[in-house]
Amino acid sequence: MKLFPALATGLLAALASAPASARGVPPPPMLTPPELKQPIDGYDMSGPYELWRHWIEARKGPVMDALLAAPEPPPPGEQAFGATPLRFKAHWDLGRFTTGDAQVYCRPKSPYGFDQATCHVVLRRVQIPDDVGGLGGPNILSRWMQANFDAPALARHLRAEGVEPGANWWRVDRARMFAASPSPDAALKAAARLDRVDSRDCPAMAEAFANLDTSSIDLRFDMTGVGDDLVGKAPAPHSNFWTYTLSVRGDKGLTTIETDSWRIGDLVIPILKAAEACAKAKPPQQ
Repeated sequence: MKLFPALATGLLAALASAPASARGVPPPPMLTPPELKQPIDGYDMSGPYELWRHWIEARKGPVMDALLAAPEPPPPGEQAFGATPLRFKAHWDLGRFTTGDAQVYCRPKSPYGFDQATCHVVLRRVQIPDDVGGLGGPNILSRWMQANFDAPALARHLRAEGVEPGANWWRVDRARMFAASPSPDAALKAAARLDRVDSRDCPAMAEAFANLDTSSIDLRFDMTGVGDDLVGKAPAPHSNFWTYTLSVRGDKGLTTIETDSWRIGDLVIPILKAAEACAKAKPPQQ
């Protein structure tokens, strides 16, 4: 098999639910609440309030990673075979908006190996679709953000940390800035959505996997400063970016490839479309 494990599944489905600003429009700034328009203990809180939103959005990535990393039993009577063939992540201006993976499961065969006729792919995708800033209307995360921004407590914390009222807020380490603030992780986990697509229940996805199994890629090795360097195409401003980590079979075993190459993206589009259609056809799983 050349590229059977190279399954960038769920990406188009995630794109469809990505924030509008992930598609070429920068996220608008937060409106400062009336109670924050006057300085708090000398601190103008409009900047920290905007960065509070950025901090919560940035926590989506680690929360989604933790959900995906939680142990998950294989289907009854089956085992996972091989390394995780695909992991993918996508982010926009404010941070990650989806992550996922795919795993091949088969029934084991005595005394070792597996029954290839029983193999299938389970594709998982995690999203936290609610916008923390409330784009599109108030939601559970935008309400949590507003309720947990304690301006007086933050002002005391900043002063204790030696951060002056005239500081450039964009240069202050955000983990340090919000170290004493409530953690958004539990709220983010509650708002997360985990979708699973099984190739046994999605014939179009299974067919797309089978087609990809006979595909190959042609990527030139281009080392900066050695020979003629290729000039890459600059991404559009405020684009979303995908990273694929693939475990593929070579002549002497598995090779891991991590890339944001559009060539890989083009190869997996049929799988993405099939997975998107099947995920939409069933209710989301928590």
